[in-house]
Amino acid sequence: MATSSLPVLALPHPIIFFPSARVTLTVSKPIGEALLALLDTSDSLPIVAAVPVTSPPHAPTPNLAEWGTASRVLRLTKPPSGNTREPYVVFLQGLTRVHLLSPLPPLASLQNELFDHEVEYASTPEKSPDPDVVVKFKEAALLLLDRLARDSTTTVKRERYVEAANVVEDVSDQRAPLLADILVGSLPGEYSDKLGMHHEF
Repeated sequence: MATSSLPVLALPHPIIFFPSARVTLTVSKPIGEALLALLDTSDSLPIVAAVPVTSPPHAPTPNLAEWGTASRVLRLTKPPSGNTREPYVVFLQGLTRVHLLSPLPPLASLQNELFDHEVEYASTPEKSPDPDVVVKFKEAALLLLDRLARDSTTTVKRERYVEAANVVEDVSDQRAPLLADILVGSLPGEYSDKLGMHHEF
C-alpha cells in the first residue's frame, strides 16, 4: 500500500470523520495559524490526516487513534481582526482512510502544531474489499435499518430507512465502503461502534 507523510490534525473527542463526508471544525489559534501557513505555501488545497482522539480531554492519558482520514482543507476562516476569543474555523473534505505508522506522534505535540507523520493509505478506488467483510457489513446494516424502521415514529422516516435497506442489498462490493461511510456517519450509534467501523474497510 502507498505511504506518504501528512500533517496530523487531532480531532477533539468524540468527533469521528469519515471519507466522503465534510466537516466544519473550530481549532485553536496555533493550529489555525499552522493551517494558514500550509494553505499559503501549497500550490493546491493541502491534505491533512484528520485523526480522532479516542478519549475525552479530562482522561488521565488521552489517546490518538491509529486510523484517520486523509482530508482536503477546503477553507479556513480567521477570527475578526483584534478578536482573540474567536477560534479559527476549518472546513475539511474526507478523501480516504489512512493508517498512522508506528510509533504514533505524541498527542501533546498536536495541541499547538501540525505534526508531520508517515501514513499508509488503506485502499485504492480500484480495489474491492474482502467479500466476507462486505457480507458482514450488509447483515449488520440491514439489522440496524430494520430496527430503526420499526422504531420510527413517522411514516417518512420509516420509508427512508426501508429505502436505505434496499440500497444496502443492491450495493456492489466495490462501492460498499462508500455506503458504509455514509451510513455510519449519518445514522445514530455508539461512539465505540463508529470508531471500530472507521477501519473495517
